[in-house]
Amino acid sequence: MVSLTIVVADDDEQLLMTLAQLLRLCGHVVHTARDGNEALAICRATQPDTALLDIDMPGLSGWEVAQMLSADAGPRCRLVALSGRGSAEDRTRSQAAGFDAHCVKPAEPAELLRLLSA
Repeated sequence: MVSLTIVVADDDEQLLMTLAQLLRLCGHVVHTARDGNEALAICRATQPDTALLDIDMPGLSGWEVAQMLSADAGPRCRLVALSGRGSAEDRTRSQAAGFDAHCVKPAEPAELLRLLSA
């Protein structure tokens, strides 16, 4: 797998650190954010290949971050929603916000790695 620059944003500290460690062990460069405002700032500063965004975060929601990143000029990163929300309505809302994929937590590591390699 090619090394990617990835932003992982989640307000669950344990999940955030576990996911970041998994991705680093796979050879990726990982930046972490604990809320939507921090995620947006890091994404804009680092221009990652992929952003894994929790939907329900303090500050901006993952949906709001995705909308703002999708509206930015320039190259667009792959956006993956990570959420406890998995209804058809939630998935439709994620797609409308600009997400490329929607994973329900707890996401299987194999599923996330498959999405990163797509």
